[in-house]
Amino acid sequence: MLSDVYWRRRKSPTIGLAFVDQFVDPGMPKTTHRLNTISASNIKKAGLYPDDAGLYLRVKPSGARSWVFRYMHDRKPRYLGLGSAASVSLATARSLVGDARRLLDLGQDPIEAKRVAEREAAADKARSMTFEECAEAYMAASPGRDVLGSHGLGYTRALRFY
Repeated sequence: MLSDVYWRRRKSPTIGLAFVDQFVDPGMPKTTHRLNTISASNIKKAGLYPDDAGLYLRVKPSGARSWVFRYMHDRKPRYLGLGSAASVSLATARSLVGDARRLLDLGQDPIEAKRVAEREAAADKARSMTFEECAEAYMAASPGRDVLGSHGLGYTRALRFY
């Protein structure tokens, strides 16, 4: 009977895992943390490789590898980039997924929460700039352009001395 349920599950994606789990031997270990550091670094073929709880290693055809967290929000699949596999370790990626899961449990979208945090950080940085720093940054950003017309040099001098 177990093999019959197993083969029906493989043929039909509509039968849920909860139904199959009723017939699976409880002594069998569940697979968690499918990837380890060595196996993750050895993967070369393009694709998505699951680890646990929505954490995936995305390998692109160019060979670039990154960690992504796949989750469902408002019945839509979402992918939260966690960083390059070269700069973010597997343990760090797992802890970032844990943080994102906590936000999901609170009913928040992790991608939107990340965007809000980035906007707030940019606003804090902009608020911390003085007028002089802002003027210098503006003039440095457009050195080849005559920003203030024929009187640009005079305004620049006035800004620096007053």
